[in-house]
Amino acid sequence: MTAISMERKVLGVFVLMFAGLLATTVLAFITTRRLMNTAGWVSHTYAVMDRLQATRAAALQAESAMRGFVITGDNNFLNTKDSALSHLATDYIQLRKMTSDNPVEQRHLDRLSRILGDWRTRVADVQIARQFTGFAAAQALVRARHIATRTAQIFLTLDTMHAEEQRLLDARLVEERHRDTVVNVVYVLLCSLALIFFIGIYLQIRREIRQRSRTQEAVTALNSELKQQSESLEQVNKELESFSYSVSHDLRAPLRAVDGFSRLFEQEYRARLDAEGLRLLGVIRNNAKRMGMLIDDLLAFSRLGRKPVTNTEFDMRALVEEALAEALSGVEAPHPRVEIAALPDVRGDRALLRQVWLNLLANAVKYSSKTPQPRVSVEGRIAEGENIYCVRDNGVGFDMRYYDKLFGVFQRLHSEEQFPGTGVGLAIVQRVILKHDGRVWAEGKPNEGAAFFFSLPNKDLPT
Repeated sequence: MTAISMERKVLGVFVLMFAGLLATTVLAFITTRRLMNTAGWVSHTYAVMDRLQATRAAALQAESAMRGFVITGDNNFLNTKDSALSHLATDYIQLRKMTSDNPVEQRHLDRLSRILGDWRTRVADVQIARQFTGFAAAQALVRARHIATRTAQIFLTLDTMHAEEQRLLDARLVEERHRDTVVNVVYVLLCSLALIFFIGIYLQIRREIRQRSRTQEAVTALNSELKQQSESLEQVNKELESFSYSVSHDLRAPLRAVDGFSRLFEQEYRARLDAEGLRLLGVIRNNAKRMGMLIDDLLAFSRLGRKPVTNTEFDMRALVEEALAEALSGVEAPHPRVEIAALPDVRGDRALLRQVWLNLLANAVKYSSKTPQPRVSVEGRIAEGENIYCVRDNGVGFDMRYYDKLFGVFQRLHSEEQFPGTGVGLAIVQRVILKHDGRVWAEGKPNEGAAFFFSLPNKDLPT
């Protein structure tokens, strides 16, 4: 399971924190709206209760003014009574509007309306009796019409309505306190969660820093070790290079001696040698020559590992024609028929790739030379991210069961008597192509020819 990087952990924590902050903001907005709504209803309830108090005061004032008029007969009390009744009517209308959403209060107001109507009628009768028949008749009528009872019913109804509003007020205040508690609890939880997240990320960062300080100490130690190994390897390479040149010189000297003395021996004693002796001298000289070629190929192969790769763009077809001319230069007629298709250009080391083409074309010419009508074709195409090239011939081919031997040093699928060679050419091809970050492969059938492919990256080419 792939370890989660520190950057992703931090990003995840901040995403969670942002989500928590967003949730808190939304919750705060909703709660604030509800609190504002609740506060509005609380204010409304207080306003209704104030109006009920005003209604009670108006009713009390009207009842007191009526009693004063009955006792004194002073018309000023009538003016006070009429003014109180006017306020009472106004308060009643306002209460109707203010409690329109409350069916309980509306029913109480219906009852209050009936009681007030009956009370006004009875008060009017008492007023007429006082004006025309005197105090005693009015006093008797007050008792007979139960004015005090009706007034008490008005006050009782108003008190009932006031109790209902008080109940609503208490319920809304409890709801408001509950929401405040919920909000406070949520805020505390979110703050605690944020604190836990920050502590966790702090501990994680500290642990990550310690671990990185240790993935860094190890890297420093490894770099030091690699540097030492690199220096040792460089020294070994220098020693190998010196050894290669020394071996080359030391091996070439006896080979030249063998070739020279065998040639001199043949010239001096040719007349005394029979055919078998001359043949054996030829074998000695040919093997000395082959040994020299083998030394040259080995040196070329070893130099490839040390030579840096240049990167230039060039005409691949021109390079193929140049390599083909060299491959055919030492071949006796008849030459094979060679077809070169359109080849995509590439960026790479022209000298090294020339060696690749030379080796592949020379092999194709050599292994098709015993075919009645030898043919060699060169093809190329552009694939995704790479150019693919192919050298195809109709020669002896090879058995795919021995494919693994193709690109090995000194690995040959045909004998020296059939086709001369050192067995290093394809190994050089593979090494050059791998140094270019490419691929090498082949296809073939015995006596049906062979095709050698290699690919080169084309991502660096201009579009």
